[in-house]
Amino acid sequence: MANPIKVQTVTTPDSLKVMSDAETDYIAHVILEEFASADTGVGTVRLNPVPTTGLTIIGTHRDTSWTVGATTKLTGYSTQFQAFFGGFTPGAFSDPASYSAQFYGAARYTASDQLNQPSIIGEFYQDRQTASETLTLPVEYDGVTGRVIEQTSANLNASVILRALNRYAAFGLGSYKLATSAPVSGGTWTSKGTMTDTWFGGSQVETLWRRTTQSAPTTIRPLKARLIGNEYNIIEMTDVDIGTLTDRFRNRIAATGIGNYQFQESAPVGGTWVAAQDAVSDTRRQAFHGTFGTYHGTYIGATFVNVTTNTLWLRTA
Repeated sequence: MANPIKVQTVTTPDSLKVMSDAETDYIAHVILEEFASADTGVGTVRLNPVPTTGLTIIGTHRDTSWTVGATTKLTGYSTQFQAFFGGFTPGAFSDPASYSAQFYGAARYTASDQLNQPSIIGEFYQDRQTASETLTLPVEYDGVTGRVIEQTSANLNASVILRALNRYAAFGLGSYKLATSAPVSGGTWTSKGTMTDTWFGGSQVETLWRRTTQSAPTTIRPLKARLIGNEYNIIEMTDVDIGTLTDRFRNRIAATGIGNYQFQESAPVGGTWVAAQDAVSDTRRQAFHGTFGTYHGTYIGATFVNVTTNTLWLRTA
């Protein structure tokens, strides 16, 4: 792997030097700054986007709740209610009106059907398509031929692009977290969408945050080749030139998996994944588990304890 070349100003006269890994941090920062400036495009994550054309769904969160207080009597029994309680039939109760649950809640219900299916409140998507690349390449030193050449694709991927991926995967500029309040890990975190989990008497808003600013490293720019007439010379790249490498960064998210997100209960299989948030639970009141009065038949004893808990995961390696 060969890093790009920079101007070495501590010599007299100025000379050329291969950049160290740490010296490529400014290149990575400019790439991530360009990436963070747009909320669409390959690699970006979105919550409840419209439309979803071309996007990959990476997880869904459902909200289950009751719409009345915990001491309100149930007056009807739907097929979902039967399933939750293990398969008894509505006619098995001798006096359904006397049934009074003290703590319950497994799905939203209405007056006509007290236990409906949970509603989807959050659908997470990531753009995992392919970005079109028009790159301005830095130059590198080819130790085999002893020449200065434009950086090869393999070396570009293994040097500055990998540096950008690793900074991004460390919750750097452009990365995402899901939390009730903005993260405090430096820089500015901007809301990119919300979802609200509800239960009788309360609710909690979860926000998808994106890091949109971060302190820049020391400015060290690489060199590029420039054709003037029939001759090439080398000059320092501008930030605009460096920004063209962002589309390669986007495509390497898809190629390596580093920078992919997934929203599910446990860490995905394959690669290294870290939680990009505290776990988010579908909160609801607990079902009453006890004596329900006189009824004909056998109560199997299922209770409403299957609360879904999901986590937003980020792949770091």
